[in-house]
Amino acid sequence: MTQTAPSAVRPAVVTPELYLSVQQFYARHMQAVDDDNAEVWADDYTEDAEFDTDALPAPLFGRGTILARLAKAGAALAEQGVTRRHLMSMLTVHPESPDSAEGDVGADAGDGADGGEPVVRQVRTRSSFLVLHSSPGTPTTVFRSGIWEDTLVRSEGGPWRMRRRRVVGDGAAHGAERGVAYGSAAVGPAQGSAQGPAR
Repeated sequence: MTQTAPSAVRPAVVTPELYLSVQQFYARHMQAVDDDNAEVWADDYTEDAEFDTDALPAPLFGRGTILARLAKAGAALAEQGVTRRHLMSMLTVHPESPDSAEGDVGADAGDGADGGEPVVRQVRTRSSFLVLHSSPGTPTTVFRSGIWEDTLVRSEGGPWRMRRRRVVGDGAAHGAERGVAYGSAAVGPAQGSAQGPAR
């Protein structure tokens, strides 16, 4: 009797639906940041999220810590009447398995075995960003530019959330000390300046 081999799970691909769902996540997230809507943008991070930017002396761990640090910077900007706009471009999306080694591509076990597209629960993304800075009575200027490298996750039927964000700013000297690589544009938590990190 001939045995039929079990159906192999097809590798996940970047479908238009997947790409648009990630793009929509970022659009909503950055609009909430620019509108200083902390209740919305903070919920876009997982409870155990990591926020790692070379504009701060050390990474931030946990949604509560990220919220406290970035909300403080946002409040200081609002007091000064400063408006920030985050522009994002050149987005690439790489599906991967939540328990895979970095760089492995796939989906949850069992997904796609019936011939449909695998359900992607985790993606790595890379994009370019530009942060514009506007103060009352002054021309809009470029505050910062660089690269965002993120890991996004979602549960079945749930929204995307950020598990890890790495911010790499343009213009920093190789090996420069964290938190001082951009002069007045980059500050650590102890300095209390409104010139907070790009989110």
